[in-house]
Parts: sequence; structure tokens; C-alpha cells
Amino acid sequence: MSIFGWIKDIFAIRKYKEEIKKLQFEIHDFEKKKSLVRQPSEKDLDKYNDKIKELEKKIETKRRTYKQAIRFWVPITALIVAIVGAFSPLLIKKPVVVVKPVVTDVGGGGESVKNNSLERQFKITSPSYGDSVGMNESIQGETRYVGMHHYVMVTPVKIGKDWIQEDAKVSPGGLWSGSAVFGTVAVGVGEKYVVCALATNSALSPGPLTEVPKDAIFSEPITVIRKQ
Repeated sequence: MSIFGWIKDIFAIRKYKEEIKKLQFEIHDFEKKKSLVRQPSEKDLDKYNDKIKELEKKIETKRRTYKQAIRFWVPITALIVAIVGAFSPLLIKKPVVVVKPVVTDVGGGGESVKNNSLERQFKITSPSYGDSVGMNESIQGETRYVGMHHYVMVTPVKIGKDWIQEDAKVSPGGLWSGSAVFGTVAVGVGEKYVVCALATNSALSPGPLTEVPKDAIFSEPITVIRKQ
């Protein structure tokens, strides 16, 4: 028996039950009419009872077919599910993950791009998050982009403007170092600064970052505090 036949029998049983309810209601209606002048004949009642028995017999037949279908299809369905589950890793192609840079706002003065999956390969190693720095500080890190320009970008939290520092030096082994200026002799003492490294094929001039290069890649930023 096909699945469609199985479903058809389920609806047939429901239909027969509805017909039985309808006939039982009519028999009940006949019983109520006994107090009237015309009483229902035994022949009429027998006709309804015969019809009910006929429908009940059909329901029983459909139920037997339904149970047979369950015994037939349940193990087959379980086997199909097991086969699909076993071969699905081979049939389903794994999606190719394309890492896209995430646009964030480092200091509020300009957009920056941070690639989270590359943080361990492009990062600042010195100073560390929360360190105190002087007005002029050496910044060091690691990179995988040895063929690109590297810059240190400083963002005063109070001002919220990104400042590009001098071009950093990059070694063939993937180490880079540069310098950064945090305020002036009299300005910026005790304030927080966000620092990150920027790699790009574009040559940038020291000063405010007015436009982020389309190929710019940023390291994870750190926050430092300017000391005396």
C-alpha cells in the first residue's frame, strides 16, 4: 500500500465517523418524535441501524489496512532515514567560508575595518591593553601582510579622531615596529587612547585619517593610558 493510499484511508475513516454521528442524531430525533402523532416505524429505525453497522464495518476494514500500512512503512522509513544520515556528509557540500572585514568605529572619528579571524596573525604585541604609555612610544606587533604598508593608528577617546602615525617597519619574518605620539607635553596626560595597526597597499600620510583605504585591514585595537 502506498503512502497516499494510507493517507486516503485516514480521511475515509474520519468521513465514516461523521456519517455515523449524523445517523445517530437522526435516530435520536426519531426517538423525540414518539410523543408526536406520527411515531417512527421500526422499519425506519432498522434502516438507520443497518447503515450504521455498514459504516462501522468499513471503518474496521480501513483500520486493519491502516495498521498493515504502519507495519510496512515504519521500518522502511527508518531505513531510509538511516541511509540518508550516513551519506549526508558525502552528499552535502561544505560551504566555503569567505572572511569579510567587519566595519567598526574605533574612535568615533572614522570607520575602521577589523578582521576577527586574523587577529592572531595581525596584532599588537607591545604595549598591552591597559598599559601606561609616554608621549612618544614604540609600538610592536606581528603580521602576515609583509608586502603591505603598515601604520599605527591612534585615536584619543576624548576627541574621537583617528590619527595615522609614521610608516612602520616590517621584517620578512612578519614582525613590525613603529612609533606613536600620544598628545603633547601639556595635552593628553591621564587620558585614554585606542591604538591599532593598519595594513594597506596605499601610502598614507601622517595625520588625521580622512578616508579608509578599500583594502585596509586592521588589527584588534587596544586601549592605553597616557602617563606623565
